[in-house]
Amino acid sequence: MNFTDNSLDDLLRKVLTRLLKVRSVVSPTKGPNRELLACNLTLNNPRNRLSRSISKNTLASCLGEFIWYMSKSDRLKDIQYYIPNYDKYSDDGLIVYGAYGPRIFYRNGYNQLLHVIEKLTKKPNTRKAIIQIFDPADSLQDHKDIPCTCSLQFFIRGKSLHLITHMRSNDAYMGLPHDIFCFTMIQEIVANALGKKLGKYHHFVGSLHLYEEHVSKAQSYLSEGWQSIKEMPSMPEGNQLAAISTFTDHAEKIRDGNYNNEKESELDNYWSDLIQVLKIIDIFKKGHSRIKTLRIVSEAKEPISTSYFDSYLGRRVRSISRKEEKDGELF
Repeated sequence: MNFTDNSLDDLLRKVLTRLLKVRSVVSPTKGPNRELLACNLTLNNPRNRLSRSISKNTLASCLGEFIWYMSKSDRLKDIQYYIPNYDKYSDDGLIVYGAYGPRIFYRNGYNQLLHVIEKLTKKPNTRKAIIQIFDPADSLQDHKDIPCTCSLQFFIRGKSLHLITHMRSNDAYMGLPHDIFCFTMIQEIVANALGKKLGKYHHFVGSLHLYEEHVSKAQSYLSEGWQSIKEMPSMPEGNQLAAISTFTDHAEKIRDGNYNNEKESELDNYWSDLIQVLKIIDIFKKGHSRIKTLRIVSEAKEPISTSYFDSYLGRRVRSISRKEEKDGELF
């Protein structure tokens, strides 16, 4: 089954509408769900990677998961800061077995992301530029979490860098928005390192499903109607791996309360804007009074060079008094 559109919201509407029509229910490990097999989702513009809706406004959790990947971490506390209920995926309360970061950057002793960039630089038409996430050993042991993602395959065709992601399983309501955000960010990192345009994003899923516990939430999301389309700003040109390392270091200090108003002058506006967003997320999490929060947020927003994040931050400000932090999604 194929779904194609220009934004994440448009894809989600099509996918959830179709899943809600499924009447049969399957009951695997994580609970009863409605399922579609062998699905292909194509996002024509990968920068339209964030939902603009009220109910799926997941900026903080999506950004947090991307940071977790790029910091090469499998520590539960690092992701739990952004997604509090992630503890259900840890075997021991300390690490997450299925964490993607170590698999991307330390797989069998080498950096898969760097290898993909080098491979495509040497052989632009290669079909071997693959990041492998799922391992055969993952299905032989019992863990609370094993990767849903099998692989990321990158193609240069013409002047564009395309990405094909293969998922063994995908939760359409909770997981899909996070996966598309993180993987299209990685796609843009590779494209810019190679000096290529950002091509299409393809997302193949073996089992695309909607859990019964999320049916009413999916219906509420659809009841909001069609969303406006506004793409995320473009990443800076060139190889961004050094800048991302600095960015994730800043994110860790903010997370640990050790930031001390450090300057981001060494970073492009793209990354320093995201650092300001992380500061604002941290302000929201501290639970100050409404007046104090609004004042501090206003100061933190001032250096942000783009209006892209205004709607996300504004919605969170308006919901402070209601404390609407559900399902680990802070925005």
